[in-house]
Amino acid sequence: MKLGVKSMIRLAHWTRRADRHRSPIRYRARRALLKMFCDRKRHKPVGRIVMPYDRGLMVVDLSTQLGYQVMFDGYHNAEMARIIRNIVHEGDVCLDVGANVGAYALIMAFWAGATGRVIALEPNPPVAERLLENFAINNLDNACVVQAALTGEDGEAEFYTYDPDTRNIQAASLRPMPIAHQKSRVRTISAETLERTENLSHCDLVKIDVTGAELLVLKALSRLIERCRPYLFIEHCGRLWARFDTNVSEAVEMLNAWQYSIFIVKKDRTLPLEGIAPDRCNLFCVPRREAHNILP
Repeated sequence: MKLGVKSMIRLAHWTRRADRHRSPIRYRARRALLKMFCDRKRHKPVGRIVMPYDRGLMVVDLSTQLGYQVMFDGYHNAEMARIIRNIVHEGDVCLDVGANVGAYALIMAFWAGATGRVIALEPNPPVAERLLENFAINNLDNACVVQAALTGEDGEAEFYTYDPDTRNIQAASLRPMPIAHQKSRVRTISAETLERTENLSHCDLVKIDVTGAELLVLKALSRLIERCRPYLFIEHCGRLWARFDTNVSEAVEMLNAWQYSIFIVKKDRTLPLEGIAPDRCNLFCVPRREAHNILP
C-alpha cells in the first residue's frame, strides 16, 4: 500500500518522535510502518514537501536518501545536528564545504543568528539551486551560497554527478565513480580567494563533506584552521578517500599536529577516536584547549 502526501506527513510527525533509546517500542513500530507503507525500495516515494526542520523549514525531496531521512527522522543525522546546536552560538561564522541542500548549513544559520554568518559551498548547479531555495524559505539573510568546489586553485575542474536512478543523486565528485560518471565542468575556488572575497577574518566551525576529497580540502584550509582554530566536521569514507589517493591516517596526523582532540560520530553516538577511524564515520575535531567543555 502506498500512502498519499497527507498520510506521509502524518506518519512523519509520528516517526520523528520514535527515538531508539527513549522509546524503543515506538522505534520498532516506526521501522515496521515505514517498511509497510514507505519502504524506499518497494514504494519509491517521490515528491517535494515543505517540512518543519530544526528552528525553521526545509524542502524535502523524497526521491533522495537525504530527503527521506529528513522526512521521517527529522534530521539527516540527529547526532550531528545535536552537536552543531551545542557548539554554534549567536554571532558565529560557519563554513560548510559540500553543503548539498543544506541539512547542516540550515542548522548553523538558525543557531548563529542574525549577527552570525554561514558560507555554504556547493558546486553542483541543481543542488545549489535547492540550497538557495532552503535559505530563501527561511528568510536567512545570514547565509550565502558559493557555487564552486574548494580546491588548491581558482579555475575549473571536471565534475561527475550520480546517475538519476541512484539513491544519492544529490551527491557528486571530482573523480569518476561507477555510479557517478555524468561529466560536466564546475568552477573551483582556492581557500585564499574564498577568505578574501567572503572576508573571512575568523571562523568558528568548518564542515567538510566532498565525496572523498576531504583531506585535500583540509590541506587547502590549513592556514585558516591554524589561524582560527574552528571546530571541524570531516566526513570519512575509506573507499571514496582512496580514489583521491588519500587515507584517514594522514588526516589524523595533521589534526594531532594542530592540537585537536578527535571524536567519531557514527549513527547516534559520539566517542573519542581510539586507534584507527571506522571506514565510514564523521570525524568531530575539537581544539584541545576546549575539549574538556565538549560532552560527546
